[in-house]
Amino acid sequence: MAKKPEIPKLSFSAIKLTEYPIVTEIGAKECRDIGKVVSAHAVLENAVFTLLVTLSETRREIGRVVFRYQAASERFKTCRRLLALHGISTTVGLKKLFESIEESCHVRDQFAHGLWARRKDGTLGLRLTKGTYEVPDAGGMADRVLAPTLAIVPDALCDESRQAILSIANAVEELIIEVQEKLKKLRAKS
Repeated sequence: MAKKPEIPKLSFSAIKLTEYPIVTEIGAKECRDIGKVVSAHAVLENAVFTLLVTLSETRREIGRVVFRYQAASERFKTCRRLLALHGISTTVGLKKLFESIEESCHVRDQFAHGLWARRKDGTLGLRLTKGTYEVPDAGGMADRVLAPTLAIVPDALCDESRQAILSIANAVEELIIEVQEKLKKLRAKS
């Protein structure tokens, strides 16, 4: 199978920048949408933290003191190391679960830290500053750090994102139950 040719990255001077005025007062709908995503992500963070203290075999209050704040994806990396340390294999696809958690963190960060801006036609959107995008007219890829884009947020996106994040949290909760059972068996052997 032939490898797709890599699209070259564009230099800053080759990118036509579009400035969008930042909006400091957003509507009630946008505030609700942000809340839906951020609150669902807090549930995911709590599940990953519970997995971390379970694998560390410590109490939650000790875990809150010992473990500094990290994104759920970073904490999940530690959980994977602890699973290996305990010699626990799981029925859960850890790589896929990690990728889902990482994507959830990205979505949450976009909504929690993103800036809202307005196009010339008045359309409100979320400014994206991570990743790359193709600029066909210039024949390459632009880096959003250098040239942010404005994404119009479809009405259903926040509800869909919330459901996806809660589903990921549920998968972590199921993993916690599996890990608790396996740790119990390990303790019984020693």
